[in-house]
Amino acid sequence: MTGGADACPLAALCAEAGDLIRRRLAAEERGLRGESPRERIAAQATVDEITATLENIAHRASDYRPASRDGALLAIGLALAEAEIVAFGDEGRQGPALRRLTRLLFALRGYVERDGGPRSAAADAVASYWMPDAMDPHRALAG
Repeated sequence: MTGGADACPLAALCAEAGDLIRRRLAAEERGLRGESPRERIAAQATVDEITATLENIAHRASDYRPASRDGALLAIGLALAEAEIVAFGDEGRQGPALRRLTRLLFALRGYVERDGGPRSAAADAVASYWMPDAMDPHRALAG
């Protein structure tokens, strides 16, 4: 498995999500080509099931910090999805989405700080100003 899935739970979730997305696209295609209502309904049921599983992966992913590029890429994609919910979703979904978005962004900050090489004092100041360590929800989880 590429991207260090053994060492990075997010990479494992990325691999799982990638497989599910391929299966979902194939089911959507089957549904579009389905000649009978029965085929279209079966394809839609598969799409719905896979979508629910992908949503579960998205919720679980915000609890982890990336330890690989695959994990970081998953976190980036999920952060955008959560930002869209915060910006455009109904009020009942915005609070949980904002909490997941915050965890994802702090997880990405940690990955970049750990694996991104040296950084300048200016970058330290910027990170500390807009994302103070005290706001990092992973500290509470670890602590």
